[in-house]
Amino acid sequence: MVTGTIKPRTQFVMIKNTEGGLTVVLEAYDFSVPARPIHFKHDQEKNYIPEKWAIGTFITPNAVRQMELGYFTFENLDVLIQKAEELGYYVPDSIKEPKVTLKEMKTALRSGDVKIVEKLVNGITGKNKTDLISLSRTMYSNLNQSVIEYLEKKLRVQLKPVDLSE
Repeated sequence: MVTGTIKPRTQFVMIKNTEGGLTVVLEAYDFSVPARPIHFKHDQEKNYIPEKWAIGTFITPNAVRQMELGYFTFENLDVLIQKAEELGYYVPDSIKEPKVTLKEMKTALRSGDVKIVEKLVNGITGKNKTDLISLSRTMYSNLNQSVIEYLEKKLRVQLKPVDLSE
């Protein structure tokens, strides 16, 4: 007979911030079970991760790097960070800083407001800039001319898709 209370299982929602498929391998934070690969299909945005592996993100070097590059994040990231730090795990400042998701980029681009797009561009670096360029090229026909001109000047790229059949 077992006495005491049973701890309910806690899950965190992992959110993919990149196009295409994604695989993230996570260690369990207490190393009680083998590492677990988390797979996202190309059209899948969310995955439910048990707490043991979600906290393990911060002890899995490749997962930390993928998260720093913005490939994925978690809903309630602040709660996850707090739990990890309470257990004594280090969480890099680069992960604590807010990241820009593809949805936020799409919303800014769809707004057609250069000031909103400018605020977005000034707040991103590295992989997020690459994602913004790619997304802008994909959405080119839906962008207004002032946004296109601003992005091309600021990012120093041509957004108009090149048709090689011409």
